[in-house]
Amino acid sequence: MYIGKVRNPVTVIILSIITCGIYYYFWLYTAMDDLNKAAGREVINPALFLILSIFVPFVVLYVFYTMDKAFAEISKNEGITYKENFILWLILYLACGVGMYVGMYQLTEGFNALWAARGGGNASTPNAF
Repeated sequence: MYIGKVRNPVTVIILSIITCGIYYYFWLYTAMDDLNKAAGREVINPALFLILSIFVPFVVLYVFYTMDKAFAEISKNEGITYKENFILWLILYLACGVGMYVGMYQLTEGFNALWAARGGGNASTPNAF
């Protein structure tokens, strides 16, 4: 059973803003990779969709949709409460541009809860990276 790194969701967002999006792409790749490892199968190809999301910005909507659906499935199998949030992220993205940050925050918190449920240490003391 895969257990990934616990990360602080606020730090993830702040680093994404400070680095003008560079850390965002690092987070996106690692989140897709963690999702695949947590699912035990390839849900989404991290390298392909990272490159596509850089050159075709709206591809990231598909990435977040896929990650939200897969994470909801994994959470259900693990007995963790996780509500699908993609519609909220989409509305916030289209209305004021913050939907991806909200998605990053909620997915990071979800991963932290998953790692804690799998015995991955204390989720209350997350690392920045």
